[in-house]
Amino acid sequence: NKLGEIYAHFGDFDRAAIYYTQSAEIYLQYNNMSRSIPLNNLGKVARDKGEAEKAAEYFRQAIEIVRSEKYRFGTSKYDEATYLNNLG
Repeated sequence: NKLGEIYAHFGDFDRAAIYYTQSAEIYLQYNNMSRSIPLNNLGKVARDKGEAEKAAEYFRQAIEIVRSEKYRFGTSKYDEATYLNNLG
């Protein structure tokens, strides 16, 4: 996830998306991590690339997941609010 953040910071959104996708797959394998975090990051990359519909879908998925987890796995209402803000 951090590698994706670095590449996104420098504008290499395609490479950032690769690392965020890998991160989401790893998060999915473990029951103690929220997959909402890398999905939100994928949404930000899609938004920065001008792919609004794709970004919205990632943000919606992140919101659904964080709500279904009931803020376990290190997430909070703040994360939900951030994802909603990104969607808006």
